[in-house]
Amino acid sequence: MYSPSQRRNALTAAILLMLLLVSAGLILYLYGELTVVSAGYAQASRQSQTLRMTLRQINMTAPIVTVCVDFTPAPPIKVVKPNTVTFLIGYVTITNLTEIYTPAILTVTFTVDHLTTNPKATIQYDWVRSQTVNLVKGVQTVEVPAGIFPLGIYNVKPGDQVQIFMTAKVQVTWQPVGAVMATQTATAMWTIYIGE
Repeated sequence: MYSPSQRRNALTAAILLMLLLVSAGLILYLYGELTVVSAGYAQASRQSQTLRMTLRQINMTAPIVTVCVDFTPAPPIKVVKPNTVTFLIGYVTITNLTEIYTPAILTVTFTVDHLTTNPKATIQYDWVRSQTVNLVKGVQTVEVPAGIFPLGIYNVKPGDQVQIFMTAKVQVTWQPVGAVMATQTATAMWTIYIGE
């Protein structure tokens, strides 16, 4: 007969052997799964690269259209008192859109800068950063509003001038493939005189 310590040792050896076999089976299973996932990832990567190359070719051959962009400040001159919060408005007119392939998205992105005759002046402003229009077949002209508000003009005195420049970047994108068909910019300038 076996002694209790021999039985314990045999039981421990059997448990360790079973754990070893289960671990080996688990490792083989996970290795198989990893192989399947790796093959799927490689295929998806190849398909993604092919799609990117196709889209790049489509973008290179997309029709380029020259659109006309005019940015009108309304009005271009304004008189304000010192230490005033005010606003400026204008509109961007985009024409020559009949040759655009539709459906398309017209996006106007605005940036703002300023100059002042008084180096101690504090000019603070905020504005609508972009506007988007969905274009359909037959559209010839689009007018997009532009606005700067609030426009704070501080630490100025009568006779000072502030010039505000707003640039509109117009981009027309052919919707099905995201191909850019037109890009154009225009800048509007407002002159603000500080009165009594």
